[in-house]
Amino acid sequence: MNKEQKTSIIRMRSDGMTFSEIANHLQLSINTVKSFYRRNVKTKPQLETYMHCGKPIE
Repeated sequence: MNKEQKTSIIRMRSDGMTFSEIANHLQLSINTVKSFYRRNVKTKPQLETYMHCGKPIE
């Protein structure tokens, strides 16, 4: 998974898309999407901080 896909997962999820929709759109496994999201965006405040700073997830 590249940085653009990681950013897209966070953005799409915050827009209300389901894990299944995101996986289909990005042509990734649903488990890959869920795992990435749950490991990297644990709470809503963390998501908001990420979205406002504009820095990619490492």
